[in-house]
Amino acid sequence: MGITLIASLVSVGTGLSAQSELSLKFDRGYSMWKCAALVQWAKSEPKMQYDLFLQGFDDLEEFATAWFDEKLTVEYLEVVPNTVKRGLPHSISPEFLMGFIWSSATNRSYLGISEQLDQPKTTEIEEAWALQRQEAAKQFKEKNCAFLAN
Repeated sequence: MGITLIASLVSVGTGLSAQSELSLKFDRGYSMWKCAALVQWAKSEPKMQYDLFLQGFDDLEEFATAWFDEKLTVEYLEVVPNTVKRGLPHSISPEFLMGFIWSSATNRSYLGISEQLDQPKTTEIEEAWALQRQEAAKQFKEKNCAFLAN
């Protein structure tokens, strides 16, 4: 799934229902967290990673709190990846759910990196890490992640 830039352009007060707005906030926040994970994998720009993480945190915290306050129904979870949906009923608090969402975002980012690399099993670990960092930086740029950080 590509980074959804349109969601970052939607602002409060567009006439959307509260649940639709929360769905868009999840999409935007999750996109920011996947970008933050790419920066983490690339081992570059720690300030950018921090900014993306914090901006995504605000949207995702609102989503997680709404889920626990039962203000969000299942039909509005279309943008939520299945890995996160499966964890919703098992989360014991909004904070626990936030950790689960971060884990999902970092895992999906890593899978996106590793799927693009065709590494032979004989690749030295340092070389494999360097290739992963290069691919993460490439994906960060291709997905316009810097745009989300502003």
